[in-house]
Amino acid sequence: MKPLLVVIVAALACSKSPTPESVPPTAPPTPAEAGTPPPSAAPEAGAAAAAEPVAEPAAANPANAGKPANPASPTETAPEAVPAPPPAPRPGLAPLAALPEVPEEILPLVARRAAMSCPEGAAPCPAVLSLAAKIEAEPAEAKTVVESGTDQEKAAMRRALAHVRAEACDELVIGALFDSSGALDATIAERVRFLRTNAAVKPLLQRLPKTAGEETIAILDTLGAIGTEDAKKALLAALDDKTLAPYWGEVCRNVARNAPMAPAVLTRIQEVGQSLAATERQAEGCRNAEAALRMLESAGSLIYNVAGRQEAHGKILVRQRRDAPHLLDVSLAASADATCEAPGELHTTFVVSLGRDGRPVVGAGIPAALGEGPSGQRSVYFLRFDTFEGDNAGGSVTGRLYATRNRDGDQPHLIVSGPFDGVLCGQ
Repeated sequence: MKPLLVVIVAALACSKSPTPESVPPTAPPTPAEAGTPPPSAAPEAGAAAAAEPVAEPAAANPANAGKPANPASPTETAPEAVPAPPPAPRPGLAPLAALPEVPEEILPLVARRAAMSCPEGAAPCPAVLSLAAKIEAEPAEAKTVVESGTDQEKAAMRRALAHVRAEACDELVIGALFDSSGALDATIAERVRFLRTNAAVKPLLQRLPKTAGEETIAILDTLGAIGTEDAKKALLAALDDKTLAPYWGEVCRNVARNAPMAPAVLTRIQEVGQSLAATERQAEGCRNAEAALRMLESAGSLIYNVAGRQEAHGKILVRQRRDAPHLLDVSLAASADATCEAPGELHTTFVVSLGRDGRPVVGAGIPAALGEGPSGQRSVYFLRFDTFEGDNAGGSVTGRLYATRNRDGDQPHLIVSGPFDGVLCGQ
């Protein structure tokens, strides 16, 4: 019986000895713990790490006694350097919504699917956004479809062009500026204002003499939003173009938006605004433009004039929209103690677009609107961010603003003028 008992005890002892299979594998450190990008950012390094065997603990194998654990092999090479991650978005702002993955099908097929899947006039649907991604990936092929595709394909392409941001697609966007009748396409014009592409100035000026009414104003507003030197020169020339005299109020507003200007420009704006022959529209536009230009030389703080009552307090709160990350809401809080969490009463809110790179335009006049729609854009004569800084919510924003709002229902007449200090509220 004693030999059998010895064998059983020995077997039990062996069953408790650790082996390479019974030793739990050590979990690799997470990217945050290791300070390196995740394996998806460096597939080669990740594969090598997965293939490397786990070192057997020295205590688990008597043969390893006195030897260093896991000695380095002379044939081993250091892993390839992982490229630095792309720069993070500007602090305090979420990145713009990315387009979907590029479809594998040929572009005409993607265009036809967008035409059939998305009713005309409906909100952007996935098929149209997928087509926009395909256009950005294959701009040369997109040009061919725009020029020689079917009417169905061309219509879908036009809708998708309202969602592209890549500079390689600017020519395509500008080519869609005017519809089949030659009139300005309002949706594409809005995209050109967002992109601020200088190449649109020439075709806009070619179309301008053939327009009237709202189309003329839309072209002037688009030139003012583009804001390049070519656009500024075109607007200055429009102040002396008598065929555009009925729209000089709109011209003055867009000239002021791109201030500062030479003293002679201010003199010309004064002449139009104070002329006895000026229409109410000319006088209102040019006199407010003059006030906006003079505001640039003022010191102090932002002043609100609400229903004829002047108020020298309040706070600017800037918040990025969750449903439209390319837009900022610039709200005028009535109280100087307003916070992002408790804004209190708001006099009004301006809508401002970011640049195509998802960053705010700093140091230059930018388009802004009181609420939605073209009429709101005509109330803002000047808005400029001078600084836009901070780490997420709680950052600071400074700039200058001049805007008016006529009395409308329960909303009193409002004038806002002067430099401001604001708070970035995140999303």
